[in-house]
Amino acid sequence: MKNIHKLLTSAAIGLILSLLPTLLHANEIFKRLSINNGLAHTDACCILQDSTGLIWIGTLAGLQNYDGYSLQTFDYYPRSHKIYESHNRIRAMACNTDKIWLGTESGLTCFDLNTHHYTPYYIEGDKLSQHLQTTIHKIFIHPDNCHLWIKTSKETIVAQVHKDTLKSVEWNNDADRIFCKGITDLQFQGETVWASTGFHLVKLGIRNGQIVLLNSYATDKLLKKNDIIRNIHLMGNYLYVRSGEGCHRFNIVGGQPDCSTSVYTGFHQVNPKIPATTNGKLIVSKEGDLWCTYSAGIFEMKQPFSSQAVIREYLRNTPDEEHSSLKIEDLIIDKYNNLWVASNSWGIFYRSLSQSIFSNLSAPDFREMGFSQNEVVSITGQDNGTNWILVEYASLFRHSPQTGELTLMPLQKTKNAETIYYQTLEMSRDQRHLYIGTSHGIFLYDTYTQKSRKLDPKNSDDANLINTSIAHLKEDSSGHLWIGT
Repeated sequence: MKNIHKLLTSAAIGLILSLLPTLLHANEIFKRLSINNGLAHTDACCILQDSTGLIWIGTLAGLQNYDGYSLQTFDYYPRSHKIYESHNRIRAMACNTDKIWLGTESGLTCFDLNTHHYTPYYIEGDKLSQHLQTTIHKIFIHPDNCHLWIKTSKETIVAQVHKDTLKSVEWNNDADRIFCKGITDLQFQGETVWASTGFHLVKLGIRNGQIVLLNSYATDKLLKKNDIIRNIHLMGNYLYVRSGEGCHRFNIVGGQPDCSTSVYTGFHQVNPKIPATTNGKLIVSKEGDLWCTYSAGIFEMKQPFSSQAVIREYLRNTPDEEHSSLKIEDLIIDKYNNLWVASNSWGIFYRSLSQSIFSNLSAPDFREMGFSQNEVVSITGQDNGTNWILVEYASLFRHSPQTGELTLMPLQKTKNAETIYYQTLEMSRDQRHLYIGTSHGIFLYDTYTQKSRKLDPKNSDDANLINTSIAHLKEDSSGHLWIGT
Protein backbone atom coordinates (compact mmCIF):
# COMPACT_ATOMS: atom_id res chain seq x y z
CA MET A 1 0.00 0.00 0.00
CA LYS A 2 2.84 2.37 0.86
CA ASN A 3 4.51 1.70 -2.52
CA ILE A 4 1.24 2.51 -4.32
CA HIS A 5 1.03 5.76 -2.38
CA LYS A 6 4.61 6.59 -3.31
CA LEU A 7 3.90 5.97 -7.00
CA LEU A 8 0.78 8.13 -6.94
CA THR A 9 2.49 11.02 -5.16
CA SER A 10 5.50 10.73 -7.49
CA ALA A 11 3.26 10.93 -10.52
CA ALA A 12 1.60 13.97 -8.95
CA ILE A 13 4.97 15.74 -8.75
CA GLY A 14 5.54 15.28 -12.46
CA LEU A 15 2.01 16.36 -13.36
CA ILE A 16 2.00 19.46 -11.16
CA LEU A 17 5.42 20.67 -12.28
CA SER A 18 4.80 19.95 -15.96
CA LEU A 19 1.81 22.27 -15.78
CA LEU A 20 3.80 25.16 -14.34
CA PRO A 21 3.95 28.03 -16.85
CA THR A 22 7.24 28.34 -18.70
CA LEU A 23 7.97 32.02 -18.23
CA LEU A 24 11.08 33.94 -19.11
CA HIS A 25 12.08 35.61 -15.86
CA ALA A 26 13.71 33.91 -12.89
CA ASN A 27 11.29 35.18 -10.26
CA GLU A 28 8.35 34.07 -12.41
CA ILE A 29 9.77 30.74 -13.57
CA PHE A 30 11.03 29.29 -10.32
CA LYS A 31 8.83 28.12 -7.49
CA ARG A 32 10.41 28.07 -4.06
CA LEU A 33 10.32 25.88 -0.96
CA SER A 34 11.37 27.76 2.17
CA ILE A 35 10.87 27.47 5.91
CA ASN A 36 7.48 29.09 5.30
CA ASN A 37 6.50 25.97 3.35
CA GLY A 38 7.88 23.62 6.00
CA LEU A 39 11.50 23.34 4.91
CA ALA A 40 13.48 22.23 7.97
CA HIS A 41 16.33 24.72 7.46
CA THR A 42 17.18 27.67 5.23
CA ASP A 43 20.29 25.76 4.07
CA ALA A 44 19.46 22.95 1.64
CA CYS A 45 22.73 21.20 0.78
CA CYS A 46 21.74 18.35 -1.53
CA ILE A 47 18.79 16.96 -3.46
CA LEU A 48 17.92 13.73 -5.27
CA GLN A 49 15.01 11.76 -6.74
CA ASP A 50 14.39 8.15 -5.78
CA SER A 51 13.27 5.37 -8.14
CA THR A 52 9.59 6.09 -7.44
CA GLY A 53 9.93 9.78 -8.30
CA LEU A 54 9.87 11.31 -4.82
CA ILE A 55 12.18 14.26 -4.23
CA TRP A 56 14.48 14.05 -1.20
CA ILE A 57 16.20 17.07 0.33
CA GLY A 58 19.16 17.08 2.67
CA THR A 59 19.23 20.14 4.93
CA LEU A 60 21.26 21.22 7.94
CA ALA A 61 18.29 20.20 10.10
CA GLY A 62 17.51 16.77 8.70
CA LEU A 63 16.16 14.75 5.80
CA GLN A 64 12.89 15.66 4.07
CA ASN A 65 10.87 14.51 1.08
CA TYR A 66 8.51 16.48 -1.16
CA ASP A 67 5.54 14.88 -2.91
CA GLY A 68 4.46 17.92 -4.90
CA TYR A 69 2.17 19.14 -2.11
CA SER A 70 3.96 19.12 1.22
CA LEU A 71 7.26 18.40 2.96
CA GLN A 72 7.76 15.53 5.39
CA THR A 73 10.67 15.45 7.84
CA PHE A 74 12.58 12.37 9.00
CA ASP A 75 14.63 13.12 12.11
CA TYR A 76 17.66 10.99 12.84
CA TYR A 77 17.31 11.54 16.58
CA PRO A 78 14.31 10.69 18.79
CA ARG A 79 12.67 13.79 20.23
CA SER A 80 13.89 13.09 23.77
CA HIS A 81 17.42 12.25 22.60
CA LYS A 82 20.25 14.52 23.74
CA ILE A 83 22.18 15.47 20.62
CA TYR A 84 25.97 15.26 20.84
CA GLU A 85 26.59 14.64 17.14
CA SER A 86 25.55 16.17 13.81
CA HIS A 87 23.84 13.36 11.88
CA ASN A 88 20.98 15.74 11.05
CA ARG A 89 23.37 18.13 9.29
CA ILE A 90 23.30 16.49 5.86
CA ARG A 91 25.91 17.43 3.28
CA ALA A 92 25.54 14.75 0.60
CA MET A 93 23.21 11.97 -0.56
CA ALA A 94 23.07 9.07 -2.99
CA CYS A 95 20.38 6.43 -3.42
CA ASN A 96 19.72 3.06 -4.97
CA THR A 97 16.36 1.30 -5.24
CA ASP A 98 15.77 0.80 -1.52
CA LYS A 99 18.25 2.97 0.44
CA ILE A 100 19.49 6.53 0.69
CA TRP A 101 23.06 6.89 1.89
CA LEU A 102 23.58 10.22 3.64
CA GLY A 103 26.83 12.05 4.26
CA THR A 104 26.59 14.18 7.38
CA GLU A 105 28.92 16.28 9.50
CA SER A 106 29.24 13.27 11.83
CA GLY A 107 29.68 10.56 9.22
CA LEU A 108 27.60 8.17 7.10
CA THR A 109 23.98 7.23 7.82
CA CYS A 110 21.51 5.02 5.97
CA PHE A 111 17.78 5.54 5.35
CA ASP A 112 15.43 2.72 4.29
CA LEU A 113 13.10 3.83 1.47
CA ASN A 114 10.65 1.02 2.16
CA THR A 115 10.11 1.67 5.88
CA HIS A 116 10.99 5.38 5.83
CA HIS A 117 13.21 4.89 8.87
CA TYR A 118 16.92 5.21 9.49
CA THR A 119 18.49 1.78 9.51
CA PRO A 120 21.75 0.48 11.04
CA TYR A 121 24.56 -0.93 8.93
CA TYR A 122 27.75 -2.75 9.72
CA ILE A 123 31.35 -1.90 8.83
CA GLU A 124 34.15 -4.39 8.32
CA GLY A 125 37.47 -3.01 9.50
CA ASP A 126 38.46 -0.24 11.94
CA LYS A 127 40.10 1.91 9.25
CA LEU A 128 36.88 2.21 7.20
CA SER A 129 34.91 2.81 10.39
CA GLN A 130 37.13 5.78 11.24
CA HIS A 131 36.76 7.21 7.73
CA LEU A 132 32.97 7.03 7.96
CA GLN A 133 32.79 8.94 11.26
CA THR A 134 34.11 12.23 9.84
CA THR A 135 32.38 14.90 7.73
CA ILE A 136 31.35 13.51 4.36
CA HIS A 137 31.18 16.00 1.49
CA LYS A 138 30.13 13.86 -1.48
CA ILE A 139 28.64 10.41 -2.07
CA PHE A 140 28.36 8.60 -5.39
CA ILE A 141 26.80 5.18 -5.88
CA HIS A 142 27.74 2.96 -8.80
CA PRO A 143 24.78 1.87 -11.00
CA ASP A 144 25.47 -1.73 -9.97
CA ASN A 145 24.44 -0.62 -6.42
CA CYS A 146 27.42 -2.54 -5.06
CA HIS A 147 29.91 0.25 -4.48
CA LEU A 148 29.82 3.59 -2.67
CA TRP A 149 32.39 6.25 -3.55
CA ILE A 150 32.66 8.59 -0.55
CA LYS A 151 34.59 11.85 -0.47
CA THR A 152 35.74 13.11 2.92
CA SER A 153 37.85 16.17 3.70
CA LYS A 154 40.98 14.00 3.45
CA GLU A 155 40.41 11.61 0.54
CA THR A 156 37.97 9.55 -1.53
CA ILE A 157 37.25 6.06 -0.23
CA VAL A 158 35.32 3.21 -1.81
CA ALA A 159 33.12 0.76 0.08
CA GLN A 160 31.58 -2.43 -1.23
CA VAL A 161 27.91 -2.78 -0.23
CA HIS A 162 26.53 -6.22 0.54
CA LYS A 163 23.09 -6.17 2.13
CA ASP A 164 23.64 -4.18 5.37
CA THR A 165 27.42 -4.45 5.47
CA LEU A 166 30.14 -2.16 4.11
CA LYS A 167 33.61 -3.42 3.29
CA SER A 168 36.56 -1.27 2.23
CA VAL A 169 37.86 -1.53 -1.34
CA GLU A 170 41.58 -0.80 -1.49
CA TRP A 171 43.68 0.82 -4.23
CA ASN A 172 45.98 -1.48 -6.13
CA ASN A 173 48.93 0.81 -5.22
CA ASP A 174 49.63 3.84 -3.04
CA ALA A 175 50.94 5.98 -5.90
CA ASP A 176 47.55 5.90 -7.68
CA ARG A 177 45.70 6.48 -4.40
CA ILE A 178 47.72 9.62 -3.71
CA PHE A 179 47.41 10.81 -7.31
CA CYS A 180 43.59 10.47 -7.14
CA LYS A 181 43.26 11.80 -3.59
CA GLY A 182 41.32 14.91 -4.64
CA ILE A 183 39.02 13.42 -7.30
CA THR A 184 35.55 14.90 -7.63
CA ASP A 185 32.47 14.72 -9.84
CA LEU A 186 32.41 10.98 -10.47
CA GLN A 187 30.53 9.88 -13.59
CA PHE A 188 29.78 6.22 -14.32
CA GLN A 189 29.88 4.61 -17.77
CA GLY A 190 29.46 0.87 -17.53
CA GLU A 191 32.39 -0.41 -15.48
CA THR A 192 34.33 2.81 -16.10
CA VAL A 193 34.42 5.67 -13.59
CA TRP A 194 35.34 9.12 -14.94
CA ALA A 195 36.54 11.72 -12.44
CA SER A 196 38.59 14.89 -12.21
CA THR A 197 41.46 16.04 -10.02
CA GLY A 198 41.34 19.53 -11.48
CA PHE A 199 44.61 19.16 -13.37
CA HIS A 200 43.77 15.70 -14.76
CA LEU A 201 40.81 13.80 -16.12
CA VAL A 202 41.11 10.28 -14.75
CA LYS A 203 39.62 6.97 -15.81
CA LEU A 204 39.10 4.51 -12.97
CA GLY A 205 37.71 1.04 -12.52
CA ILE A 206 37.39 -1.76 -10.00
CA ARG A 207 39.31 -4.83 -11.14
CA ASN A 208 39.73 -8.01 -9.08
CA GLY A 209 38.37 -6.27 -5.99
CA GLN A 210 40.78 -3.30 -6.20
CA ILE A 211 40.54 0.30 -7.43
CA VAL A 212 42.64 0.75 -10.55
CA LEU A 213 43.76 3.94 -12.31
CA LEU A 214 43.18 2.95 -15.93
CA ASN A 215 44.32 6.20 -17.53
CA SER A 216 44.84 9.90 -16.89
CA TYR A 217 44.73 12.90 -19.20
CA ALA A 218 46.56 16.13 -18.33
CA THR A 219 44.21 19.10 -18.49
CA ASP A 220 46.48 21.30 -20.59
CA LYS A 221 46.78 18.62 -23.28
CA LEU A 222 43.14 17.57 -23.13
CA LEU A 223 41.73 21.10 -23.29
CA LYS A 224 44.62 22.50 -25.34
CA LYS A 225 44.86 25.45 -22.96
CA ASN A 226 46.19 26.25 -19.51
CA ASP A 227 43.00 25.82 -17.49
CA ILE A 228 41.54 23.71 -14.69
CA ILE A 229 38.68 21.23 -14.86
CA ARG A 230 35.90 22.55 -12.63
CA ASN A 231 33.26 19.89 -13.20
CA ILE A 232 32.37 16.99 -15.51
CA HIS A 233 29.08 15.51 -16.66
CA LEU A 234 28.44 12.37 -18.70
CA MET A 235 25.42 11.98 -20.99
CA GLY A 236 25.39 8.94 -23.24
CA ASN A 237 28.76 8.84 -24.99
CA TYR A 238 29.36 12.55 -24.52
CA LEU A 239 31.61 13.74 -21.71
CA TYR A 240 31.13 17.42 -20.87
CA VAL A 241 34.13 19.05 -19.20
CA ARG A 242 33.59 22.43 -17.59
CA SER A 243 36.70 24.58 -17.33
CA GLY A 244 37.12 28.02 -15.83
CA GLU A 245 36.32 29.72 -19.14
CA GLY A 246 33.70 27.48 -20.73
CA CYS A 247 32.70 23.93 -21.60
CA HIS A 248 34.29 21.24 -23.78
CA ARG A 249 32.40 18.23 -25.12
CA PHE A 250 34.21 15.01 -25.97
CA ASN A 251 32.84 11.93 -27.67
CA ILE A 252 33.96 8.79 -25.83
CA VAL A 253 35.24 6.42 -28.52
CA GLY A 254 36.78 3.08 -27.59
CA GLY A 255 36.82 4.11 -23.94
CA GLN A 256 38.86 7.26 -24.66
CA PRO A 257 37.90 10.95 -25.08
CA ASP A 258 38.21 11.78 -28.79
CA CYS A 259 40.03 15.12 -28.94
CA SER A 260 39.80 15.31 -32.73
CA THR A 261 36.02 15.76 -32.63
CA SER A 262 35.78 17.81 -29.44
CA VAL A 263 33.84 21.09 -29.43
CA TYR A 264 34.08 24.10 -27.13
CA THR A 265 31.97 27.06 -26.05
CA GLY A 266 33.10 30.05 -23.99
CA PHE A 267 30.62 31.45 -21.46
CA HIS A 268 31.94 35.03 -21.37
CA GLN A 269 32.17 35.18 -25.17
CA VAL A 270 28.50 34.26 -25.51
CA ASN A 271 27.32 36.56 -22.71
CA PRO A 272 29.70 39.24 -21.37
CA LYS A 273 27.65 39.37 -18.14
CA ILE A 274 29.17 36.00 -17.23
CA PRO A 275 32.63 36.49 -15.65
CA ALA A 276 35.67 35.49 -17.71
CA THR A 277 36.35 32.72 -15.17
CA THR A 278 33.67 30.81 -13.27
CA ASN A 279 33.47 27.79 -11.01
CA GLY A 280 30.56 25.52 -10.14
CA LYS A 281 28.49 22.51 -11.10
CA LEU A 282 27.45 21.58 -14.63
CA ILE A 283 24.49 19.45 -15.70
CA VAL A 284 23.01 18.86 -19.16
CA SER A 285 19.32 18.71 -20.06
CA LYS A 286 17.88 16.09 -22.40
CA GLU A 287 17.73 18.83 -25.06
CA GLY A 288 21.50 19.29 -24.74
CA ASP A 289 21.31 22.67 -22.97
CA LEU A 290 23.88 23.44 -20.26
CA TRP A 291 22.88 24.47 -16.73
CA CYS A 292 25.72 25.91 -14.69
CA THR A 293 26.08 27.23 -11.17
CA TYR A 294 28.46 30.09 -10.41
CA SER A 295 29.06 32.72 -7.74
CA ALA A 296 26.19 34.95 -8.89
CA GLY A 297 23.49 32.27 -9.30
CA ILE A 298 22.86 29.92 -12.22
CA PHE A 299 22.74 30.29 -15.98
CA GLU A 300 21.31 28.29 -18.86
CA MET A 301 23.14 27.98 -22.18
CA LYS A 302 20.94 26.97 -25.10
CA GLN A 303 22.42 25.49 -28.30
CA PRO A 304 25.83 25.69 -26.60
CA PHE A 305 28.07 24.51 -29.41
CA SER A 306 26.43 26.41 -32.25
CA SER A 307 26.63 29.94 -33.61
CA GLN A 308 23.15 30.55 -32.13
CA ALA A 309 24.29 29.91 -28.54
CA VAL A 310 22.57 32.14 -25.99
CA ILE A 311 22.90 32.42 -22.18
CA ARG A 312 20.19 33.47 -19.74
CA GLU A 313 20.86 34.09 -16.06
CA TYR A 314 18.56 33.07 -13.20
CA LEU A 315 18.45 33.47 -9.42
CA ARG A 316 21.07 36.15 -9.71
CA ASN A 317 22.43 37.76 -6.55
CA THR A 318 21.97 41.52 -6.45
CA PRO A 319 24.21 43.87 -4.45
CA ASP A 320 21.27 45.64 -2.84
CA GLU A 321 19.61 42.43 -1.63
CA GLU A 322 18.67 42.61 2.04
CA HIS A 323 18.87 38.86 2.53
CA SER A 324 21.95 36.68 2.71
CA SER A 325 23.61 36.09 -0.63
CA LEU A 326 22.45 32.99 -2.45
CA LYS A 327 24.92 30.13 -2.82
CA ILE A 328 23.97 27.16 -4.97
CA GLU A 329 24.77 23.86 -3.26
CA ASP A 330 23.27 21.29 -5.67
CA LEU A 331 21.52 21.07 -9.03
CA ILE A 332 19.61 18.15 -10.60
CA ILE A 333 17.16 17.47 -13.43
CA ASP A 334 14.63 14.80 -12.46
CA LYS A 335 13.01 12.20 -14.70
CA TYR A 336 9.97 14.45 -15.21
CA ASN A 337 12.28 17.11 -16.73
CA ASN A 338 12.10 19.44 -13.74
CA LEU A 339 15.11 21.43 -12.58
CA TRP A 340 15.77 21.45 -8.82
CA VAL A 341 18.17 23.89 -7.15
CA ALA A 342 19.35 23.46 -3.55
CA SER A 343 20.74 26.64 -2.06
CA ASN A 344 22.36 27.99 1.05
CA SER A 345 20.14 30.51 2.94
CA TRP A 346 17.30 30.45 0.39
CA GLY A 347 16.08 26.84 0.44
CA ILE A 348 14.89 25.06 -2.71
CA PHE A 349 13.98 26.44 -6.13
CA TYR A 350 12.35 24.34 -8.85
CA ARG A 351 10.84 24.72 -12.31
CA SER A 352 9.73 22.67 -15.29
CA LEU A 353 12.05 22.51 -18.29
CA SER A 354 9.36 21.07 -20.57
CA GLN A 355 8.16 23.26 -23.38
CA SER A 356 4.81 24.83 -22.67
CA ILE A 357 2.14 25.39 -25.32
CA PHE A 358 2.40 29.07 -24.42
CA SER A 359 5.39 31.26 -23.60
CA ASN A 360 4.99 34.47 -21.72
CA LEU A 361 6.69 37.84 -21.80
CA SER A 362 5.99 39.31 -18.40
CA ALA A 363 6.57 42.61 -16.62
CA PRO A 364 9.96 41.52 -15.16
CA ASP A 365 11.32 40.89 -18.67
CA PHE A 366 10.63 44.48 -19.63
CA ARG A 367 11.83 45.80 -16.27
CA GLU A 368 15.19 44.11 -16.90
CA MET A 369 15.48 46.36 -19.94
CA GLY A 370 14.53 49.51 -18.04
CA PHE A 371 10.81 49.64 -18.87
CA SER A 372 8.57 50.09 -15.85
CA GLN A 373 5.47 50.14 -18.08
CA ASN A 374 4.84 47.30 -20.51
CA GLU A 375 1.43 47.56 -22.16
CA VAL A 376 1.58 45.68 -25.48
CA VAL A 377 -0.16 47.80 -28.12
CA SER A 378 0.33 45.64 -31.24
CA ILE A 379 2.17 42.50 -32.35
CA THR A 380 2.96 40.86 -35.68
CA GLY A 381 5.20 37.99 -36.76
CA GLN A 382 7.49 36.73 -39.48
CA ASP A 383 7.48 33.31 -41.10
CA ASN A 384 10.72 32.41 -39.26
CA GLY A 385 8.93 32.79 -35.90
CA THR A 386 10.30 36.22 -34.97
CA ASN A 387 7.76 38.47 -33.26
CA TRP A 388 7.65 42.27 -33.48
CA ILE A 389 5.99 44.05 -30.58
CA LEU A 390 4.92 47.64 -29.96
CA VAL A 391 5.00 48.57 -26.27
CA GLU A 392 3.50 51.66 -24.61
CA TYR A 393 2.89 53.40 -27.98
CA ALA A 394 6.59 54.30 -28.08
CA SER A 395 8.98 51.31 -28.30
CA LEU A 396 9.56 48.49 -30.78
CA PHE A 397 10.83 45.09 -29.60
CA ARG A 398 11.99 42.00 -31.45
CA HIS A 399 11.42 38.64 -29.75
CA SER A 400 12.84 35.27 -30.79
CA PRO A 401 10.80 32.36 -29.32
CA GLN A 402 13.58 29.92 -30.19
CA THR A 403 16.15 31.59 -27.94
CA GLY A 404 13.86 33.68 -25.70
CA GLU A 405 15.88 36.78 -26.61
CA LEU A 406 14.03 40.10 -26.31
CA THR A 407 15.69 43.08 -28.05
CA LEU A 408 14.80 46.77 -28.10
CA MET A 409 14.96 48.05 -31.69
CA PRO A 410 15.86 51.69 -32.31
CA LEU A 411 13.27 53.91 -34.00
CA GLN A 412 14.42 57.01 -35.80
CA LYS A 413 13.31 60.28 -34.28
CA THR A 414 11.22 62.65 -36.36
CA LYS A 415 12.76 65.86 -37.62
CA ASN A 416 10.27 68.03 -35.76
CA ALA A 417 9.57 67.88 -32.06
CA GLU A 418 6.05 66.46 -32.34
CA THR A 419 5.17 63.45 -30.18
CA ILE A 420 4.29 60.39 -32.24
CA TYR A 421 2.37 57.42 -30.83
CA TYR A 422 3.08 54.03 -32.45
CA GLN A 423 -0.24 52.18 -32.58
CA THR A 424 -0.30 49.18 -34.94
CA LEU A 425 2.01 46.80 -36.84
CA GLU A 426 1.77 44.79 -40.06
CA MET A 427 4.51 42.63 -41.63
CA SER A 428 4.97 43.02 -45.37
CA ARG A 429 4.67 40.11 -47.78
CA ASP A 430 8.42 40.19 -48.46
CA GLN A 431 9.02 39.50 -44.73
CA ARG A 432 11.47 42.39 -44.61
CA HIS A 433 9.44 45.51 -43.88
CA LEU A 434 7.15 46.55 -41.06
CA TYR A 435 4.27 48.91 -41.66
CA ILE A 436 3.89 50.97 -38.51
CA GLY A 437 0.65 52.89 -38.04
CA THR A 438 1.11 55.93 -35.84
CA SER A 439 -0.81 58.95 -34.60
CA HIS A 440 0.68 60.90 -37.53
CA GLY A 441 0.50 58.50 -40.44
CA ILE A 442 2.38 55.39 -41.61
CA PHE A 443 6.08 54.56 -41.34
CA LEU A 444 7.91 51.82 -43.23
CA TYR A 445 10.58 50.07 -41.06
CA ASP A 446 13.32 48.00 -42.74
CA THR A 447 14.13 45.05 -40.44
CA TYR A 448 17.49 44.52 -42.21
CA THR A 449 18.88 48.07 -41.93
CA GLN A 450 16.78 49.05 -38.87
CA LYS A 451 15.88 52.34 -40.56
CA SER A 452 12.43 53.78 -41.14
CA ARG A 453 10.84 56.36 -43.41
CA LYS A 454 7.41 57.94 -43.58
CA LEU A 455 5.03 56.93 -46.37
CA ASP A 456 3.95 60.15 -48.12
CA PRO A 457 1.65 59.74 -51.14
CA LYS A 458 2.36 62.13 -54.01
CA ASN A 459 -1.30 63.02 -54.23
CA SER A 460 -2.01 65.64 -51.54
CA ASP A 461 -5.58 64.42 -51.08
CA ASP A 462 -4.35 60.89 -50.39
CA ALA A 463 -1.71 62.28 -48.05
CA ASN A 464 -4.33 64.12 -46.07
CA LEU A 465 -6.31 60.89 -45.74
CA ILE A 466 -3.49 58.83 -44.22
CA ASN A 467 -1.46 61.47 -42.37
CA THR A 468 -3.71 61.00 -39.42
CA SER A 469 -4.18 58.50 -36.58
CA ILE A 470 -3.88 54.95 -37.97
CA ALA A 471 -5.85 52.23 -36.21
CA HIS A 472 -5.39 49.16 -38.47
CA LEU A 473 -3.14 47.98 -41.32
CA LYS A 474 -3.41 44.93 -43.57
CA GLU A 475 -1.54 43.98 -46.73
CA ASP A 476 -3.47 41.61 -49.00
CA SER A 477 -2.15 38.88 -51.31
CA SER A 478 -1.97 41.34 -54.21
CA GLY A 479 0.33 43.69 -52.31
CA HIS A 480 -2.30 46.32 -51.60
CA LEU A 481 -2.15 47.95 -48.18
CA TRP A 482 -5.51 48.50 -46.52
CA ILE A 483 -5.65 51.25 -43.95
CA GLY A 484 -8.10 51.88 -41.14
CA THR A 485 -8.04 55.30 -39.52
